[in-house]
Amino acid sequence: MLFRSQLIESRLGSVPDHLVDRIAERTDGVPLFVEELTRSILESGTSTHENIEIPDSLQGSLMARLDRLPASSKEVAQIASVIGREFDRGLLAEVAALGGSALDDALRKLLAAELVVMGGMSHQTLLFRHALIQDTAYQSLLSRKRRNYHQAIADAIVKSHPDIVATQPELVARHYTEAQRTELALPYWNKAGDRALERSANYEAVDHFSNALAIVEALPEGPDRDRQMLSARLRLADAMREAGRAVAAITHFHIAAEQARAAADVPSFVRAALGYDDALFIAGVPLEPSIAILTEAESLIARDDDRRRCLILTRLARAHLLLGEAERSASFDRQAADLARRLDDRESL
Repeated sequence: MLFRSQLIESRLGSVPDHLVDRIAERTDGVPLFVEELTRSILESGTSTHENIEIPDSLQGSLMARLDRLPASSKEVAQIASVIGREFDRGLLAEVAALGGSALDDALRKLLAAELVVMGGMSHQTLLFRHALIQDTAYQSLLSRKRRNYHQAIADAIVKSHPDIVATQPELVARHYTEAQRTELALPYWNKAGDRALERSANYEAVDHFSNALAIVEALPEGPDRDRQMLSARLRLADAMREAGRAVAAITHFHIAAEQARAAADVPSFVRAALGYDDALFIAGVPLEPSIAILTEAESLIARDDDRRRCLILTRLARAHLLLGEAERSASFDRQAADLARRLDDRESL
C-alpha cells in the first residue's frame, strides 16, 4: 500500500487519502494499472481531485489517454499498433498519410505521453511501452480500416524492404492474412515454412505450412486447388516428420499419396511414399503398409529413373529387414547398393 501511495503521489502530488484508496481499489494493486491510471488523471487536466471519474479497467484508462491525443497522433499510434509492438519509423512513414514534419510531431507527442519509447537497434525504431498499449490502440480500429492498414503494410514491405521479405516472409504472410488477402499470403507462408525447415525451426515450419494448407483448402474446387493442396500437404507432412510429430505426418503422407495417385502425379506419389515410410519408421509402427506403397511407387517410375529407384529399394530393404524377412531384404539391399555406387549416392549407400 505504501508503494502505491508513493507512486500515486509522485505523479499527482499531495492527494487525499480517500482518492489513493479509490485508485488502489480500482487498480487491484496492479503496478502498471496504478501508473497508467494516475497518468491518465494527470493528463485529464482536472484542477481538483474531487469527483474524478476513474476508469473501470486498464484498457479503459489507456483508451482515455489515446482519445485525448491529437487526431494525427492517435492515428499514428493505431497504424504503429498494426505494424507491431516494435515499429520502424520508415515503414510507418510509408503507410501513414502524413508529411515528414507532421509525422515527427505526432511521434513526439506519443513519446511525451510515454505511450511509446525509443528502442531497438536503430534510432529509427520505436516501441510501445507495454504490449497492452499496442493492443488497446489496435482494438480501437474499425475492422475495415484495420484490414486496409495490414494490406498497406504488407505492400510497403514487399515493395521497399527486400531484406524483411527474405528474412521474415512470415511477417508479410501475417499482414496479408489479417488483410483477408489470402491469395497474396499463400506464397509467403510457403516461403516462411521452407526457411524455417532450413533453420531446423521445425515447429515454426509446421505452423507456417498449416496456415498455407488452410488457405488452399478454402480455394474454389478445381485442378489448380488440387495441385496446390497436394504441394501444401506434402510440405506440412515433411515439417511434422521433422518436428517429431510422426503420427500426424503418417496421416498427411497417406492422404497426399491418395491425392497424387488420383492426379497421376508420379513424383509427388514417390515423395509421399518415401515420407510415409519414414514416418512409420520414426513412430515405431510395423512397416507392412509402407512395403505396399513403396512397391507401387517403384512400379510407377520410369525405367531409367535410377535415383528414385535407389531411394525406394533402400527403404524396401530396411522394411523387410525390420519385419524379419532377411532374404528379401538382402535382395533389395544388393540392388540398392549397386545403384547407389553407380550414382555416387553416398547417403543411400
